[in-house]
Amino acid sequence: MIETAERTWAAVERAKAEAALRASEENFSAIVSQSIAGIFKMSLDARIIYSNEYFGKMTGYTVEEMCRLSVADLVYEEDLQRTNDLFAKMLEDGKGFEIEKRLKRKDGTVIWVLNHLSFIQTQGDKANEIVAISVDITEKKMFTQKLERLVNERTLALQRSNEDLQQFAHIASHDLKEPVRKILTFNNRVLNEYSEELPDKAKTYLQKTGNAADRMGMMIEAVLSYSKMDSGDALPMELLSLNDTIRDIETDLEIMIAEKDAVITTASSATFLANSTLIYQLFYNLVLNSLKFSKAKGPCMISISADNTEVGRKNFCRIVLSDNGIGFSNEFAKEVFQPFKRLHSYDEFPGTGLGLALCNKIVERHKGTITVDSEPGIG
Repeated sequence: MIETAERTWAAVERAKAEAALRASEENFSAIVSQSIAGIFKMSLDARIIYSNEYFGKMTGYTVEEMCRLSVADLVYEEDLQRTNDLFAKMLEDGKGFEIEKRLKRKDGTVIWVLNHLSFIQTQGDKANEIVAISVDITEKKMFTQKLERLVNERTLALQRSNEDLQQFAHIASHDLKEPVRKILTFNNRVLNEYSEELPDKAKTYLQKTGNAADRMGMMIEAVLSYSKMDSGDALPMELLSLNDTIRDIETDLEIMIAEKDAVITTASSATFLANSTLIYQLFYNLVLNSLKFSKAKGPCMISISADNTEVGRKNFCRIVLSDNGIGFSNEFAKEVFQPFKRLHSYDEFPGTGLGLALCNKIVERHKGTITVDSEPGIG
């Protein structure tokens, strides 16, 4: 009796297990057949032995037609070698792979898919079939290609713009500077050689002509320097001392510093990796700006400090220059770095309007940022 009961119980358990397995297989079959991804199986020689309906819709074949094809029949010619290489590697090391490639539909059109391949075991422990899950990424790929095309077009446009700017720089350095030099030369000769014979009004006109030519020369030099900032050439870098740079600038601006009764304080022994020529131009323009826009009365006080800081796991040297000049409203804080932007008339404060724009370009070439914080009457 006991033995009969045990056999009966074992049969019941086996029936339950078989029913559960059938239910699981039916569920899996339903999932595969109703999936919105293409799913197919292939033999180790890459012949398709099963396909769900969705993969048939993706490729335009019926399930029956699909099972008469090999993967090579579907893969776009230019992607076939890459596919074969990855497939051979998979057979060798047993590891699945993922690939983006093109498939040829039955009607001759081409789609982009993302395929993930892995082994499945159907006989004992030996893997003798491969399952592939295929997702149609044609729309995504078309969007990406369109975006890349737009980026390439924009890049070419910028390259042409830079070439035009470099061409202008060449013209400015040769064809424009020479006429300005001649204007100044002959203007000065007239003033020097015929000064006693000229009426005062004529002298005034010639002086204004000379001043205008001087401004034009300054503008040409500034535009030339500004245009060179867009060059894609790598900058030669060296370890620079902030103190040494400021000392050199103090020497070159010695007369103006004395006229403004200015005091420059450098409260840092910081060193940083940069291009010496451009960094000199940067601080020369900044110090010159502080001197130029100093108050009419009282000494001009300029303070420069520096410390090391980390931004996004990269080390930067943060340099702060402050002064007690006339200042300006912070609403113009971004505008002052735009080319030819002036907050004051030329008669009030002469200049090209390119000084701070050039500073901004120099800092950008060094992968940095420059900002300003100001208040009228404070500095």
